[in-house]
Amino acid sequence: MTLTVTDADGGAYQLDAGTLPADGRNHTLTASLAGGAAYPLRLISLTVGYTLPGRSPRRPAILTVTSLSDGPGTTPVPGSALRALAPAATSPELTGTTQTTGTAGPTGFPGPSGPPAISSSAVRGTTLVVTFDSGYGLGFNGFHGRPPVPIPPTPLAGQLTLAPRSAVTALPGLATRAFLAASDARVGSVVQATIGGTVIGVRIVAAATAFPAVPAVPGAGGALVVDLGALQGVLAGDLLPPAQVTQWWLATGSASPGGSGASGAPPGLAAALPPGSVVTTTAAAAAGLLGNPLSAVPQQALLAIAVAAAVLAVTGFLVSIVADVRQRRAESALLAALGVPPRAAAGQLCLERLMLSLPAAAAGLALGAVLAELLVPAVTLTSSGAAPVPSVLIEIGWSRALLLAFAVAVLPVLAAAAAVARRPDAAAGLRAAEAA
Repeated sequence: MTLTVTDADGGAYQLDAGTLPADGRNHTLTASLAGGAAYPLRLISLTVGYTLPGRSPRRPAILTVTSLSDGPGTTPVPGSALRALAPAATSPELTGTTQTTGTAGPTGFPGPSGPPAISSSAVRGTTLVVTFDSGYGLGFNGFHGRPPVPIPPTPLAGQLTLAPRSAVTALPGLATRAFLAASDARVGSVVQATIGGTVIGVRIVAAATAFPAVPAVPGAGGALVVDLGALQGVLAGDLLPPAQVTQWWLATGSASPGGSGASGAPPGLAAALPPGSVVTTTAAAAAGLLGNPLSAVPQQALLAIAVAAAVLAVTGFLVSIVADVRQRRAESALLAALGVPPRAAAGQLCLERLMLSLPAAAAGLALGAVLAELLVPAVTLTSSGAAPVPSVLIEIGWSRALLLAFAVAVLPVLAAAAAVARRPDAAAGLRAAEAA
């Protein structure tokens, strides 16, 4: 007996519950689940595997479920709680054998067979009772020797499954725009997708340019994204194995940028994963993007442009101050002749410069943040030349940016203060102004 359960994330686990003796008595079977599942759990199917008899059975088989519980000390749930699960009796091996080599009887010669079938499923009090025909037949393996001697037949397997009745005609899904373009679909369309060996209808309810875990490869055709839990229910209803999870996105709060070996992963994470697992961290992904020549050269160019812009801004302010001081010599001389102290004159000039440089530095800081949001994602590429998914996060070093903006705003003010700090010769300045 095998139980299939799903956790809160939609991941499915097939749990071996052991062997149920067919002796007509009640038996308690226990299925254990190792750590790693996200509770709560939900039972979505119950499967009983058995060997088909060689001859037609004289009476039907009966499976009785009296109760279920989720562990020792917990309140049992009556077997009638499984009434919503639809029973199905199948034998894929018998179907395949019938279509190819044919079936045999117990002696090995070609013989009749019968497929499994459900007779009834009913609730009696708190017990679920499923009556079914187990089917019969053996695999025919041919003859050998003289006279022809039949080769011993091969036993065939059958199974009884209790699985949910799927009332979903089309799963809601999200499509990438590349998928819409490749399939000539749009939001609201219902498309057919082959998942887990079955064709499932998916109704496109939204579209996205990109999606995590879907590689942005040009010409790849995009992808459809559906809820894993809903998909598991559909697969179980079609008597198909559950979809396996091959990738997990984890938020590791204990990870530091240095992490384990500067990888950003918590120590011991790799040892706790199944063999063959590959750990990819945000730190490693960022290092790969920064070290990629396709991204490194444009990023260095952006940094050089930022430094050059800051130097040009400061230089422009200084040149403007020097030219302004020369033009205002007569005004400065007149203020000095009237007895205005140099400190007051310097304060006036510094205030004027501050009213210009401070808004300019703030505007430059805002413009730099906007350009970073626009340009950095455009020049950050993967090794294949595609934009990374998820897209890069822009983290501005505000401490250094504010320090640079402060320098751009204050240096011109200090230069203005130094230029007028020396008390001018009022008479010489007035004579020079009259001569001009």
